Amino acid sequence: MNLQGYRKDVVDIMRKADFFVLCSVYEAMPMIKLEAMACQLPVIATNVGGAGHMISDNEVRIIESNNAEILANTITTAYSEKPLAETKAKQGNLLVEQQYSICKMVQTYMDLYGCTLIQ
Repeated sequence: MNLQGYRKDVVDIMRKADFFVLCSVYEAMPMIKLEAMACQLPVIATNVGGAGHMISDNEVRIIESNNAEILANTITTAYSEKPLAETKAKQGNLLVEQQYSICKMVQTYMDLYGCTLIQ
């Protein structure tokens, strides 16, 4: 393992990947999944933490955690079903744009606090 430290080119690195895999046993609110989806990467992730509230099987291949065999099979299947992986990646990117963009976040906070944006 080689820890890279601070990198300015993470988006470029992610966009060169075939898939993004997050096989956590525990996560609170895994923002990295959204970041991978924003890069239009096909995502394979375990169903831990708040993942089920943020995304669905329409955008991501969601698998149970702590099962290496299912993980390996899902990765193999994803490679053999590239068009489906690309469709999910596009759906994931659209979800991020519509629900998790900075503009959407600001609007949600403004709605929460009853504010209006002065233009």
